[in-house]
Amino acid sequence: MAAVSVALVAKLGVDGKYEAENYRIQSQDNFYEISNLDGEAIAKFELQSNRAVFMEDRTTVDQQIDFTKTAFKTTTVDIASLTQNQGYLAAIDKLGDLAPAGARGVVVVENVLNETGQESFKGEYYNFQRNQDGDITIVNNHTGEDILRTMQGQISLNAMTPTDLKNFQQAFQRMNSPKPMLEQSSPDLER
Repeated sequence: MAAVSVALVAKLGVDGKYEAENYRIQSQDNFYEISNLDGEAIAKFELQSNRAVFMEDRTTVDQQIDFTKTAFKTTTVDIASLTQNQGYLAAIDKLGDLAPAGARGVVVVENVLNETGQESFKGEYYNFQRNQDGDITIVNNHTGEDILRTMQGQISLNAMTPTDLKNFQQAFQRMNSPKPMLEQSSPDLER
């Protein structure tokens, strides 16, 4: 957990903070804190001469699995080039729930815009737009505020609420689940 946290803050974080899809990792000096989406600290550790000393560890087995999978996959990956060169789908594939917050949102939006052949799409809750440079903006229809923006392939603004993240995670799961075959129409419907 410590190695993954340090790597993510160093490579993809901003000002000692890294916002992941399901976690937030913060560091100050050599102290690190990992929180869940509800803002509860699940682990705290200090780096002492390249060794992590945990002061607190209330992680669940699922959370440990998330970090272990990521650790395994990132040992052979240059994290910094992940989102920029390979796109967010590759980042989600390699980092899972530790992918940059909003990564699933970007993938969902790109998918919707590509499927519809449009550069903008207005949904019930969100507005999606892609500019000529390929950068994406997601607007909350109820507040009119931008909740996510990319710039040159990197997420430059992320003001998604936990509800927004959950909505996009669900859309992402639906997008990646196998589509059911259309059932044969029943004679009852044809009458």
